[in-house]
Amino acid sequence: MQRKGLASRHLRRLAQWAIAGAVSLFTITAMTATPPLAITSPVEGATVIAGSPVAIAVTVVSGSYPSGVAIIGQDPLGATGLQPVIGSTMTFSLTIPANTAPGSYTVTAVALSSAKALVSSVPVNVSVERADSPTALSVYPPAVYLDAVGSALPLTVMGTFAEGVTTEVTKSTRLTATSENTNVATVQNGTVTATAAGQTSIEIRYGSVTVKLPITVPATIPGDLNGDGAVNCADFAIIQASLNKAFGQPGFDSRADLNHDGIVNRVDLNSFDLLLPTGTVCR
Repeated sequence: MQRKGLASRHLRRLAQWAIAGAVSLFTITAMTATPPLAITSPVEGATVIAGSPVAIAVTVVSGSYPSGVAIIGQDPLGATGLQPVIGSTMTFSLTIPANTAPGSYTVTAVALSSAKALVSSVPVNVSVERADSPTALSVYPPAVYLDAVGSALPLTVMGTFAEGVTTEVTKSTRLTATSENTNVATVQNGTVTATAAGQTSIEIRYGSVTVKLPITVPATIPGDLNGDGAVNCADFAIIQASLNKAFGQPGFDSRADLNHDGIVNRVDLNSFDLLLPTGTVCR
């Protein structure tokens, strides 16, 4: 009986090892499984030129795709026609429209299985750029007034190219923006942010063409919500009008949200009372 018990425990242990091994093997296989469709070229972040064809290589894992495989680009890149599956590697040509604004766009390989299930590759991001450089740049707004430290504003940059063609170049990888005084304002990913009171400029460059954007950040007085240079009952009225209003609700005024928690309430009112000149009564 003892031998039988030992044998049973031994068999159970072997079974546990076998199951654990099978689970581990399944996990490894799942982690290393090749996607049914995969774009191998262009690589992630590759630069492509507007108006030119782009060669796209796709690997296809064995499967039934009776309608074929196609490439779909993010608008406005368009798409290719369906191409029958022959072998494990396919090549497509996608022409980037000439008027595509510079920026990052995705391309994806797609197919419909025999079971009518949509199969797609992991999207690949490509950077679309123009073949030529602009003759002039313009930025909107043409001057920036940031009313308080921490205020931010996104910029839109337009480029004028040959034959007077104007297109947005804000997201071009060839565009750079540099603050002349980061103590006053910084610029990152096309957004200007005020860091301190003062004046400076942002230099925006595309190739050899530059434009300067003047930045003004006024000196502010804590509690001066309307910017008239004094803390008084007019500022109190701004808080009173927005009292008990939260961000997104009608009547919410961000100037009245002194602690920036997304709601104007008694906390903001008490903070403002401490900023009022002694003897000022607004109620």
